[in-house]
Amino acid sequence: MSWAVMASATSAVGHHPPPGRTAALGTTGSGRGCVVEKHSSTYTVLMKNITLSVEDDVLAAVRRHAADRNSSVNALVREYLTNLAAHEDRAKRARARLRQLSRQSQGRLGKKTWTREELHER
Repeated sequence: MSWAVMASATSAVGHHPPPGRTAALGTTGSGRGCVVEKHSSTYTVLMKNITLSVEDDVLAAVRRHAADRNSSVNALVREYLTNLAAHEDRAKRARARLRQLSRQSQGRLGKKTWTREELHER
């Protein structure tokens, strides 16, 4: 087991340790607050901050929605954007696969034996 020490309690405000980990609030030698987290490995996730503009009533509704799910607005937006990016990636791979299958296909188009007018006769 290893121990990670966060420099100040303010850096951990609103954050909870991932499942299976425990955190304890303590003080450093200087008397400043710190969070000590016991875990089996240390990792770093780098994220970009973004700024969004939404109507007050929309934000209030999303905050209620997040609270009902024991989540945060930030977590909901992050999940939505992650799912959107994953969907776009899957669609891109699917289009590439269709192009590949089309090139490999043995099927060929025959000679056109009809006219548009013939197709639309009533």
